[in-house]
Amino acid sequence: MTAFGLICLIAPLGARYLAKDPALTGLFILYGLIVVVNLISESSTGLLQIFDRFKGIAALNITQSLVTLVLIALAYVSHGV
Repeated sequence: MTAFGLICLIAPLGARYLAKDPALTGLFILYGLIVVVNLISESSTGLLQIFDRFKGIAALNITQSLVTLVLIALAYVSHGV
């Protein structure tokens, strides 16, 4: 929870000084949230590997790939609307 709060506090500074465009604050927040979520996800993947649960990792990867495929197909069919 603290990490999410820090991201929201620091994102405006990053947008202003790194990108030189305060309008990009939302994208800085989104990127920060993705990094934090992936940190949690990668830890989970490491634990599954340590405890020899490769079937769980495979099922999650297949599900993620199928969701991505469906979203891309929907975007294509709807012409990106």
